[in-house]
Amino acid sequence: MALPLIFSGPKVGYCGTFVDFFGLGIILPFLPFFVDSVENDPNTATLWVGGIITGQYAGVVFGSVIMGSIADRFGPKMAMVVSLGGDVVF
Repeated sequence: MALPLIFSGPKVGYCGTFVDFFGLGIILPFLPFFVDSVENDPNTATLWVGGIITGQYAGVVFGSVIMGSIADRFGPKMAMVVSLGGDVVF
């Protein structure tokens, strides 16, 4: 399956990485405030923030294995499109 010319060259990887890190970086500074507004106990809020961040990076580890096999089978550009589509959904 051929992708349009907009998905050519290394700029796809750079843009995909930027979008992924931007999505995490925009919410991460405010995460303690969101959790604190729901949970009044500081110790429990700290555990929630740690669990959320740990879960995100655990998802990156397991997702890398899955996306690696998709990249091997369909090519790295299609893997980037699928990955960014998953970012939009989740």
